Amino acid sequence: MKGTKNEKSKKKKQIEIDIKNLYLVLIPSFIIAITIVRVGDIANFLAVLFVCLILMSIVMVDIFRY
Repeated sequence: MKGTKNEKSKKKKQIEIDIKNLYLVLIPSFIIAITIVRVGDIANFLAVLFVCLILMSIVMVDIFRY
């Protein structure tokens, strides 16, 4: 019984971490979308996309670590 409760709290913590990671991906994506709309320049678009890919890879590593 004690073990199952511990598993449940671990699962809940996992979900909270996933939600945080989701925000970490969504917020930069939002900023990128706004940047693309305002600038519309291909060079800037590629630079921002590259930064986004780096951020997303960091987040993915965090997700798979748990």
